[in-house]
Amino acid sequence: MVVEPAPFHLPRYFPLRFETCLPMGFDVLHDVKKSVCWRMNMVRGIIGFLLVSALMALSGCGELQYVKTTPEAKNFHPKAVGVLPVGVGINTEAKGTIDKIIADDLMKRRWFERVLPSSTIQDEIAKDEELGKAMADYLSKLTTVNFSDPDLSRKMGSAFRVDVLLVSTLDFWEYTTLGENKVARVGLGLTLVEADTGAVIWSARHEVQEKYRWWRPELVKVAKKIVDQMVDRMPH
Repeated sequence: MVVEPAPFHLPRYFPLRFETCLPMGFDVLHDVKKSVCWRMNMVRGIIGFLLVSALMALSGCGELQYVKTTPEAKNFHPKAVGVLPVGVGINTEAKGTIDKIIADDLMKRRWFERVLPSSTIQDEIAKDEELGKAMADYLSKLTTVNFSDPDLSRKMGSAFRVDVLLVSTLDFWEYTTLGENKVARVGLGLTLVEADTGAVIWSARHEVQEKYRWWRPELVKVAKKIVDQMVDRMPH
């Protein structure tokens, strides 16, 4: 005869019922979850710091938004540059200021034997109506139909006694709001032209924005930053 074991039953008031263990289990899970979340936040913080550092490093490198350099620029070493008056458009409050920033930046580098600032050029054309018309016609053709007239550039180069002309246009000089951010913004375009041939050797366009909350950054300082970045990549 086979004797089967009697079925096993937990006592009605067994001290380690699931219900009594549940709060303790939740406490443990809660502690584990807190630890995991803390570690994840720490990792996110480190990754964010590295990304910000990388972006700042790229910004420090001053990568321009647009640059076009011709093969001739490699062996292009002018001795004298004429900084034509900057086309400021609607940004009239920057007239004269941005011109001086560009000329000062070129002078401090000592790349050229002679830097002719726009203020001197304006004095020259004030005394020579025909020369002033030649410059106005040249800039009009360059900006409207993208044609660098060699006859006009040669005439200016000879009159100003320079090898190269630097043409500048100011795109932005303002405080504005982009999305949810208040920014100080300066945008600039530079074109380097060989005076004797009218050939465009190099051209670039860039924009610098500085965010702020309460105190506005000085637009002059923003302008100096963008000019430094752009001129730094100009053939010389």
